[in-house]
Amino acid sequence: MRIALITIGQSPREDVMGELRRYLEGVEYLELGLLDGLSGEEISSLKAEGSEIEYVTRLRSGEEVRVSRRKLEPLLERKLNSLRGVDLAIILCTGEFEVSPKIPLIYPWEIMASIVESLNPRKLGVIVPLQSQIEYAHRRWGSLCEDLKVCSWSPYRDREPDLRELADRQLVIMDCIGYSIEHEKLVSRFTSALILRARPAIGALLRVLRRIW
Repeated sequence: MRIALITIGQSPREDVMGELRRYLEGVEYLELGLLDGLSGEEISSLKAEGSEIEYVTRLRSGEEVRVSRRKLEPLLERKLNSLRGVDLAIILCTGEFEVSPKIPLIYPWEIMASIVESLNPRKLGVIVPLQSQIEYAHRRWGSLCEDLKVCSWSPYRDREPDLRELADRQLVIMDCIGYSIEHEKLVSRFTSALILRARPAIGALLRVLRRIW
């Protein structure tokens, strides 16, 4: 099995791969970034305009950048369709994209949504990186619970969050691939809820794929 791991920022994403690598033993993989090889001016041109959905990612330098989902989609489609000898791809982002790849493409947010559906929490909390994503998160996760609270905190900035509003949640989703186990530990100071992150969700899928492929 050969897997393409695609970040919407620049590769390598050692912060992500440092956690995922243990799930990839015996698996051939390559890591790619949608912003690889782009100039600073080209990256700046990918910023969201108006009410467009924006995602946040990281450059190789560690710098946070915000990008438009609409503007990333053709970059993702070209990257996917340029792959050769790859069985499937995993997008290292919890966002959604409208693309038509020639190989299977796995979205981590769909794995997380399946877990939420199986747990059926009444009180759900979601943490997103950007304030501008809160309304988007309500549309995406609101149908999976009776009571939803969404707050923002970027994993790419050194800012202590105030997440006290999540204290009464039963399940908290950390809705960005950038959230690490250290971020999870910080969230656990504010709530006793079960915490769901993207990286372990991807890892669980990789374990299954290694058994059946």
